[in-house]
Amino acid sequence: MARLVRRFAAGLVLAAVAAAAGRAAETRLPETEVIELNLRDALFQTPEPTGRDADLILELERIDRQWQLVIGIAREYNVSVHLGYVKQATVDGQSLDLEIGMRIAADSWTPGGPAEYRLKMPRQADGRLDGTYEGTFKAKKVTGQATGTMSLRKIATRVCTDGRKISESAN
Repeated sequence: MARLVRRFAAGLVLAAVAAAAGRAAETRLPETEVIELNLRDALFQTPEPTGRDADLILELERIDRQWQLVIGIAREYNVSVHLGYVKQATVDGQSLDLEIGMRIAADSWTPGGPAEYRLKMPRQADGRLDGTYEGTFKAKKVTGQATGTMSLRKIATRVCTDGRKISESAN
């Protein structure tokens, strides 16, 4: 009798696992848009902008239309990773308009500080973003060219134990 109960319990566990795997096939993975931007001459180490300053490279993610943390680097400025957020955005098939707040991090040699940028970036025929930015860094006005790309993050295909696909690559 105990053996029968154990087999029945094991059967229930296997049925629950199979049911969960079947439900996984119905799970929708979030859409992740990735925007990579290059702001020319956006940061400067001198007291005033010189026109030959450091580019700020940003990566933005939008998951199911929710903006995530903005991550930036500027190797000509310092070795730190700079963090920020999207304050306001308008995204459509023709252009990208953004307002970004950044905390430019210091390192052992170069001080940091707050920065804000407003970008207007029309989408080109080949899909690239090409436009301008204006903003402030170290309480000084900065302007320049901005370029970038917009894409969907690739998602690897996952398969249930019964061979059914539960997600496809986004690209």
